[in-house]
This record gives sequence, C-alpha cells and structure tokens, in this order.
Amino acid sequence: MKNRYAAIFTAMILCFLILAPVGSLADTITILNDDFESTPSDFVKRTTNFDPLYHTSEIIQTSAINHVWQLSMGNGVTTGYRAVECNTKDYNSYIFPSNAQEVTYEADVWIVNNNMMPEKVFIGMNFGYRNRIMRIRFSCDTKEILYQWTTGNIEVPLQQAFAYGRWYHVKVVYHTASERCDVYINGIVQSLGFSTVTWTDANVSVNGYNPLMKFNLVTTTTTLPLVLNNPIKANFDNAKVSYTVPAAPVTGDNSRLGLWISVLMLSVAGAALVTWILKKRHA
Repeated sequence: MKNRYAAIFTAMILCFLILAPVGSLADTITILNDDFESTPSDFVKRTTNFDPLYHTSEIIQTSAINHVWQLSMGNGVTTGYRAVECNTKDYNSYIFPSNAQEVTYEADVWIVNNNMMPEKVFIGMNFGYRNRIMRIRFSCDTKEILYQWTTGNIEVPLQQAFAYGRWYHVKVVYHTASERCDVYINGIVQSLGFSTVTWTDANVSVNGYNPLMKFNLVTTTTTLPLVLNNPIKANFDNAKVSYTVPAAPVTGDNSRLGLWISVLMLSVAGAALVTWILKKRHA
C-alpha cells in the first residue's frame, strides 16, 4: 500500500513538473497592427525633401482586394532627390518597456514590375528597437533580399530571392538580451542571430526618437537630375509589431489562476492513470 501511495505522489509531482512550465509562458503584447483598411492610418508620409512634381503618391492606395500603403516615385520629370518614405506616425522605437524580451516585426511587401528602371533601386523596410535598427532591403537590379548587418551599408543576401508581382511576408524577431535578430521570409527562416547596429535617423523624428517602423523606396543613382519615365511602385500591408514580457505572477483573481488549476487537475488525472496502469500490472 505504501508503495502505491508513493507511486501516486511521484506521478503527481512528475505531471506537475511537466505541465507547470505552461503557466510561466511570457505575455505577448501587440502595439501596432495596421492593415490600412481604416483611416487614419498609423503611418504618415515623410514630408522632408518631398518633391510633389516627382513623387506621384505616398497614400493609401485602393486596390480590388484591399487597401495598401503605396510608395511611388517617378512621373517623367527631373528631380534632385532620390527617395520617398513613410513611417509610423505616433509610435517610436522607445515605446517598449525595459523588461521586453522578444520583439516581433512583420509586414508584407509587393513590388510592382517596371521594365524601364534605368537605375539601381532598393525597397527598404526598417525596424527600430530603441537605438538599434534592423534593415531589410529588396534590390531590384539583382532580385536579392538583403540584410544590412553592420554600419557602412554592408549587406548580406538572404536565402530567398524575389520576383515582381508577388507578396512577400517579412518577419524579424529581435532578442533584447543579445541585441541580435532572426529573419524570416514567407515563414521560412533566412538566418538566426544577425547582429544589429546603432540607428540615428536625423531626418525622421517621432516624438523626438527614431520611428518604430519605416518603409522607403530609394534609387542610389549618382546621376542628377534623374528622369524615370515609368513610376516605381511598392505596396506595403499588414504592418504589425508585438513584444513579450515575463508573465505576471498569480495573485488574487489573476486570470492565470484558472491555468494553474487546470495544470493541477491534469496532474491528478495523470497520477490516476499511472496508478491504474501499476494496478493492472500487479493484478
């Protein structure tokens, strides 16, 4: 009989140890989730150096399927400026609490085919955490997706190439403890543990700090003035940022109390099952 009680007690402890970690998962908090289906948007066009004769639109563009944020550049006139940008309007890179553990940035991008691109063109996606930046670039001349991993615009190509006229889902997971990030394209891991660099965006300020997220369309030509006969366009959608923090302890009527009760009940059920199996074996 003593052996049976010892077996029951041991089974309960084992079940509890196995299942208890479920109750200690981190809490996930979403701070940005913009699908551009409603107005006003969480994004705003950058007005500095904005040339209305050259930049055809930086607006929410209606399509047959949904609304997207479209960056468009070039309408056949000359200009001395080579980029259009948009960024989060009210959210900056210092919005995170000090105990944030992992930050996940997500966005979709669709690059419109343009067979008359005479220059090197990048579509950029910039994600900020405090004074750190993670930068993904789509290179139109090489069809590579690049990650800028150090200062001086030194970039490395990811495994995934791209083609015009397709949606690409970009996901970057930043680890605050190591200041490194993981990069995914369409759900497929591209690299783990990329280093990040210090970011000071002198041209864009959101309440005095770097923006949380910024999209841009840039040509790196050094020949000015520049003429683009066909507009270069990139559509962005489903911008989302979330982060995790350590789970709150169970106090009072905390919502996690129900989870712990469930764990205890499962432990008892597991112990009963183990006891029944042992009883059958010794029958």
